[in-house]
Amino acid sequence: MTISLPSDFWEEFDRRLEEKLEQKLEQKLEQKLEQKFKEKLDPIERNIKKLINWTERQDESIEREMTYSIKSHLQEHYKGYVTINPKLFPKDIRNSTGNIITEFDGILILTNFPDYANIIAPKKEKERVSVNEVLLPPSAKIYIVIVEAKQHLTKKKFLIKLKQKELIQKYLSDIKNGIVEAPMSLKRIFIDRYETKVGIYMGGIDIDESVKDAILEYSKENEMCGLIDLNGNRFSVKDAVNDYGNIAFGGNKK
Repeated sequence: MTISLPSDFWEEFDRRLEEKLEQKLEQKLEQKLEQKFKEKLDPIERNIKKLINWTERQDESIEREMTYSIKSHLQEHYKGYVTINPKLFPKDIRNSTGNIITEFDGILILTNFPDYANIIAPKKEKERVSVNEVLLPPSAKIYIVIVEAKQHLTKKKFLIKLKQKELIQKYLSDIKNGIVEAPMSLKRIFIDRYETKVGIYMGGIDIDESVKDAILEYSKENEMCGLIDLNGNRFSVKDAVNDYGNIAFGGNKK
């Protein structure tokens, strides 16, 4: 039995074979390119991850350092008040709809009622005092002091944080006036019972000059607000020569 092939059979056969071969070659080429790309990309991704980790550590270090500077400043200039690093205070403030107004870099509480510290920052957990065990007098004052630390502080970042600070102040005032219900995280530190004022200090490693002027201008009209500026005393040196930081000027012990 003789099979009659179409006249273009071999042309079509060659065309399909060539198409299949091209597909195979393209797949192999793509696989090789993907492998080469991955080999080149992996070190870059590792370096990026290292850079991100370094930046996060740097940010945390700056936040701690600036919070410590503000705490020292408040203790020196606001006599009769206790400055507290709160352990109970929430990491963020949310409005009545549950949306985050801001997350805090650093935060301090200032109060003229010393026993308040045993509620929000006990030295030991067993020493914690319940809000029901302490009655704050009518004269009690509470300040929330926000510490905003940036690698680079720009006018845009300044305005954003200023707006957030004002939103927090309004939210806390609405809570005190019974307009909105306070969350338990704020009720347990008396924020719903007493008028709470909000201050903010902003700074960074690199600050635009226009921002410095804007912060200082704002601080003239708003209590407990100001600039955290870099100066020559940012770091201290401790070694055997200065008795590891215990020798004061003139060679006397502190």
